[in-house]
Amino acid sequence: MIKIVVTCIVAVALSVSGFVLYQNDVLTVASITAWLSPSEPEPELVEHTEIQVDNVLVPINLGQRQSLLLLDISLYTPKKNGAYLHHQLSVIKNRIIKKFSVKNAEYFHNKQFIYVIQDDLKDELDELPSLQVDEVLVTKAVFQ
Repeated sequence: MIKIVVTCIVAVALSVSGFVLYQNDVLTVASITAWLSPSEPEPELVEHTEIQVDNVLVPINLGQRQSLLLLDISLYTPKKNGAYLHHQLSVIKNRIIKKFSVKNAEYFHNKQFIYVIQDDLKDELDELPSLQVDEVLVTKAVFQ
């Protein structure tokens, strides 16, 4: 019984003190919502640089004949990583050739094959976390 009485007295005291503080503009609605909502830090804006990978010629063996895929790609990486990525262009071209030279013809005859190539290439480059490639854009794709 004493616990209930003490709880009621504390609740009334808090309510009265909150009302008095609110009436004297010491306590505002904005300060109350700031206490209740979690504050998240603003995301840090990372400046990106674009690295061009031009004229990657991928031979595709289709059994009796060989086809070619010509790609131009833009890679977006944080500015501080641009020089490293530029020095790794031969590694990137090699991974592109190894990835797409074994694909079958149906892969390239898909209506959405540009998007499929972008996604596959992004997944391939994500396997090398040191490259820090944030986005991959295929700017030219010619399949013959």
